Amino acid sequence: MFDRAAIVSTLQTACAMRAGCGLLLPSEDVRLGGRFTGLAAGMLLLELGPDRDIDAIGPAQVVCVTFNHARGSCCFMSRVLSCSAVHGASDRNRARSERVPAIVSPAARVRLAMPDTMSGIDGRLAFRVPVLDRELELDLGDTAAGGRVSVIDICIGGAQIELPEQHVALQLRQRVQVTIRLRQSTFTTLAEVRRRTDRRYGLFFVDVLREGRVVPPTALARIVRELERRWLEQRRGMARR
Repeated sequence: MFDRAAIVSTLQTACAMRAGCGLLLPSEDVRLGGRFTGLAAGMLLLELGPDRDIDAIGPAQVVCVTFNHARGSCCFMSRVLSCSAVHGASDRNRARSERVPAIVSPAARVRLAMPDTMSGIDGRLAFRVPVLDRELELDLGDTAAGGRVSVIDICIGGAQIELPEQHVALQLRQRVQVTIRLRQSTFTTLAEVRRRTDRRYGLFFVDVLREGRVVPPTALARIVRELERRWLEQRRGMARR
């Protein structure tokens, strides 16, 4: 947990860098992509990119904001003070990619109340560890089977996977139950598809967020740390050659 001074300092840095962020609307089961733009009179200013669910956000709603920082991945809850549409905003970014787009023409400007609390997770756990070990298994719940799912990289927040050609394609924002196994460690969570490139998908582990706080599940953290250890050992071995 961050103290008040650390919260202000972290958000000032994020605004100065116009850092990207995600807004989760628990009441609407919606996630929006945006960026920080400034602090003013005790308010946090953001711009949101074009999104089909942009109309879901409005004054007085409670939102969960997530973003990356030098301290690691950060998360806080806040209340929407105001939300105004940007007239003439273009949807051209959405057509370029199925992932949350870089913002060229913002669709809305949002003012949030300054958070009283903020949580962060260890940057090492937020780092996506390349998966080199075939012992790691990932099952996609009750989706249609179609061969082994390849895990490209993983962290406590999510994973990048690649599906075989015969597997039924997943849809953006689709939620699936994921089970991850590495030797004696098993972890099951609800995951949401956040991006897609051909047969590769970016999954977000929904269950790492609890009441607005990022809480690393013990089993998942154990798996990630073990994969990281093996990856570092391999890199050290290659460096000695």
